[in-house]
Amino acid sequence: MTRPVLDLVLFTNVGVVSASIATWKAAPPLKTEVDLGQGVTLGPVHEGVADYVFDLCYPHALKTKPVRGFRALYAFSRRDDADQSGLTWDREEYITTAMAMSRVAHPTSVGFEYSARLFLGDDETTIAEAVTGPIKHFGSMAFVTDNLNTWRNWLTDADAKLTRALMDAFYASQGSRPRRITRAIWAHENAQRTFQLDLRWPMIVTGLEALINVDDSRSTQQFRTRTVGLAERFGQSWSDDDARAAYRLRSKLTHGQRVGDTNAEHHALYMRMEAVLRSAVREALLDADFAAVFADDDTIRKEWALPRAEVV
Repeated sequence: MTRPVLDLVLFTNVGVVSASIATWKAAPPLKTEVDLGQGVTLGPVHEGVADYVFDLCYPHALKTKPVRGFRALYAFSRRDDADQSGLTWDREEYITTAMAMSRVAHPTSVGFEYSARLFLGDDETTIAEAVTGPIKHFGSMAFVTDNLNTWRNWLTDADAKLTRALMDAFYASQGSRPRRITRAIWAHENAQRTFQLDLRWPMIVTGLEALINVDDSRSTQQFRTRTVGLAERFGQSWSDDDARAAYRLRSKLTHGQRVGDTNAEHHALYMRMEAVLRSAVREALLDADFAAVFADDDTIRKEWALPRAEVV
């Protein structure tokens, strides 16, 4: 007899209280369940199940149960067979991939802090036992670079539908997707799991260079010309001056210098650069013709030709 289990990740409503009322009304949080493919669903979770997972992941030893100042906004979840997968949470990383694809749709801070494997009872309506997911592992938390004017740390119904399209494209292109695109996807995701802007910055530059750097020489010019070309394609605000400044700062950071975390200009530049990478990854997954550009170095050179080098 198989032992059904439910793997899930909860995302709380903490980000909602930080947003403006106007933002919440313009783009309300996800309210319906959406099938993301590969057995993963995204949607509301029963309050009792959510409380069970909260207590499992971070139990308390107080006689009086503390009042929880948050609740589950929604959950990524997937049914599995414990006889095949044992105690391994998200054995084939379908939920992990869905979370990464959701951040390509819209960046949020969903992480693994409230993740669990629930072993269901015979009637599949009760929880017989449970184990936590990777709640304390490296990279278990995720972060978004804040912008108080446009802060929205949650997914909408439209974001969930886009995540489904990205999931379909991700798995459909397995084995045929240019490796450049795959490297860019995970550079973007790894940056989201890093708090320090000093470390996120080189990761995003690396993700962009994974797509457009094809020669050992003129790396700065390749970055400038081709990231501006990507930005123009997607209507992103990104200029040659932006690219020059971003690449110069990336060089300083990789040589041990530090960007000021309170520098509003640096934050704004970083957010624009991240948006360019996210747009490129999204389009590369959803548009096969665009993805094909990254299959060949010569195609990249042709798509975004560099200006003639100056002779000194």
